[in-house]
Amino acid sequence: MNTESKSITVMGYARAKSGHEDDVRKALKAFVEPACSEEGCVSYELFEDLYYVGSFYTVEEWASEHALETHVKAQKPDMNKILPLLSDEIRISVVKALK
Repeated sequence: MNTESKSITVMGYARAKSGHEDDVRKALKAFVEPACSEEGCVSYELFEDLYYVGSFYTVEEWASEHALETHVKAQKPDMNKILPLLSDEIRISVVKALK
């Protein structure tokens, strides 16, 4: 699949361990501004589930696969710091719109 010519849409999911919701929320919010300023970031939004507090989602769009790979490398050290606060692994899906 040639993804260099099209933007890449990514959806992420993370669930905080009980009692760590505020810590995870704060850490994830701190990722938004730096991600938005990265070269190749088209959009980067963070959401929290209204009914399942502590469940967080990102919806991201990157200009290219290279931009996404650069982003992942840049955020990996900080993401590793919050892993102990999560109830499960972070789930990342690269998706395409069905038309």
